[in-house]
Amino acid sequence: RRSGWPGRRALIVAALASAALLAALFVYRSKADHGGAPSIRVAAFDTLPGDQAAASFAQGFAADLAQIVTSGGSKLRVFDGTAPGATATNAADFTLNGSVRSVAGNLRATLTLNSAADGAIIWSTSLARPVAEADTMNHEAEVRMGAVFVCALDETARDRSIVSLDALKVYLQACEALPSGDDLHTRKLLSDVTRLAPDFAQGWATLAEWNGFLVGEGGDDVPAARKEALDAAARALAIDPRNSAAWVARGMTKTQIDEWPAAQADLTQALTLNPDDPIGNYFYASDLINVGRTNEALDYAMRGANSGPQFWPKTLQVIETLADLDRVDEAQAMLATALKTWPDTDNLKDFAVILSVRYADPA
Repeated sequence: RRSGWPGRRALIVAALASAALLAALFVYRSKADHGGAPSIRVAAFDTLPGDQAAASFAQGFAADLAQIVTSGGSKLRVFDGTAPGATATNAADFTLNGSVRSVAGNLRATLTLNSAADGAIIWSTSLARPVAEADTMNHEAEVRMGAVFVCALDETARDRSIVSLDALKVYLQACEALPSGDDLHTRKLLSDVTRLAPDFAQGWATLAEWNGFLVGEGGDDVPAARKEALDAAARALAIDPRNSAAWVARGMTKTQIDEWPAAQADLTQALTLNPDDPIGNYFYASDLINVGRTNEALDYAMRGANSGPQFWPKTLQVIETLADLDRVDEAQAMLATALKTWPDTDNLKDFAVILSVRYADPA
């Protein structure tokens, strides 16, 4: 661990989702061919006439969300349902609806993901900020939904014989919970997903990864988390031996219990299957940093962040590594962007203070 630098909480998404989450997991993990990729139609948001803040929040939402979703290589398709010649509701798998209001100086938004087949709500989220922070809230909403949708829908939207609608609802909740820090609640949601969809390899792999993170947290739960991580990874690989998330889960778990040769083999296998796996790259970069190979680590850290940019720990790893290499201007510029995306993240705020103190002008 770097002397004087804040400790990193093991990430995920997943993100997200990458699956890791990237994510994933929350995390997004790209596939060579998605075939009939799932699609989301963004409907016109419900706003009141004259509510400029709400109208501004809704304007361009579909295009921005589409850019975030595809930035890591996801094949998930996002359509603007308000554009001329837009995709009809019944031509998409899901519809994103929103209600946005300015109330007493605050902007409030409720966003729902509905099944296009019957209109049933399968996921919802709410946000609120002062009207003066409307742009920040807009970006926060797009990033949050991009992470959740890439995590849950890339892998599950089509095959109802494996993932039922009830399982998908829980998986969406789990993908949203991944970056929340509520470890036990997240683990329960992921366990529920595997109970509802026992043949869903990515569900088992995400559960394995999350337990791998818990191993890194330390404490009395480590033996149980280690066992569940390795057992869940084994179950995922029995279903799909090419599931990169499961190989990552094995590698990250073994890394954190000092079984580095075995961990290296598993992480190498993961990155062979998916060179852009966000969590695999994150942990490989972490190991390189720990042995002083910082220049090489930066390549893996940047690949991980770019493959699943929706989770702040991966971005912070790049920022820290740039600072370690004395590329301070780049670190500060990336940190400023990260603070806009995740304005309430203490780790980013703390590192901003460290950068300002460590590299302050002595004059």
